Amino acid sequence: MFFARKLMSLAYFFIAIASFVCVAVPASAEVRDFYIVTVHYDGKTNAKGDATHKPEPFPAKPFESGQGMWVKGPEANGDWAVRAFVFDPSHVTVMQGDDVRLHFVGIHGGSHQISVEGVENPVTVKRGTTMTVSFKAAKPGIVTFVCTDHPPSMRGQVVVLARN
Repeated sequence: MFFARKLMSLAYFFIAIASFVCVAVPASAEVRDFYIVTVHYDGKTNAKGDATHKPEPFPAKPFESGQGMWVKGPEANGDWAVRAFVFDPSHVTVMQGDDVRLHFVGIHGGSHQISVEGVENPVTVKRGTTMTVSFKAAKPGIVTFVCTDHPPSMRGQVVVLARN
């Protein structure tokens, strides 16, 4: 089993390298659209366990809860839970000179104020709506976007690669 997992990992690595090497870089700038959803991941468990899960004790030192992620519990019956708000995808890649349109889609959470580095006005996306932020990827580097309502976990990056 160990050997099979290692072999699969190696195969995925070579596929990733091959796909990276074989991608043709467009000679001119393109319009790049990305749909980025606002979601949260939930983890629920019980310190006593149940028929399908082993017991999971409440952490002795849980991470610090805040607006973007929290730990709650344990309850009298042993239940406890964690949540983290995130963007999905949280990283996208474009080429220098591309026109970038980030379409933020509200799925989880009532409201998210989103700031994109280098863009003057933040947008607020509510559940069931889409707000778009557009910019030109003028220089290579990283452009960060964050939800100021749900730090520290709700953040992402646009990676801008140099166009040769």
